[in-house]
Amino acid sequence: MTDRWDVVVVGAGPAGATTALLLARAGASVLLMDRARFPRDKACSEYLSPATTEILERLGGGILDAVEGAAHAKLYGMKVVAPCGATMCGRFRGGPRPYSFALPRTTFDTILVAAAAREGAIVRESLTVESVVFDRNTVAGVFARSGNGRRTGVAWLSVPMACARWSPAGSGSSARRPRGASRSRRTWRTSRGWTVWASCT
Repeated sequence: MTDRWDVVVVGAGPAGATTALLLARAGASVLLMDRARFPRDKACSEYLSPATTEILERLGGGILDAVEGAAHAKLYGMKVVAPCGATMCGRFRGGPRPYSFALPRTTFDTILVAAAAREGAIVRESLTVESVVFDRNTVAGVFARSGNGRRTGVAWLSVPMACARWSPAGSGSSARRPRGASRSRRTWRTSRGWTVWASCT
């Protein structure tokens, strides 16, 4: 192992990218790694709640403007329909803007990963975590495998690490999803009818 970091963040989704961004901005040397290549699609969180707008504004760096410029739609409220047909409508209030956004993860994740890189985080894609290395009960590093099958080691200086919930790093030995894990689903219309694609999250 030759590379050394203060923090290694495994998983470059919104939580991981934001963590890497804030730590890098605070002066830490940060490695942000993900098994995917960006932009990558995911059927999850294509609706941002109104509270997200204020968080993105606090992050600064032009992130909120980038999200607003790329959003497919501005959402000013929601309508909830019960199985019996009863409906409830509400409009969003408060926050820096009276609306939230709808945009695909291909766009949202890419914006956040790019922002983390601008703050100094080093982004490495197509790396799948295989195992975590311990030294006297202290996390010392992680072994990963690149997209071409090459095994590589990454070391860091301090303990903090964020990881995907059921990656090998998160579970210790298995990437199996625990019972009760949530499932996100997206449906869209094609020329041949409805197509449904689901992804575990």
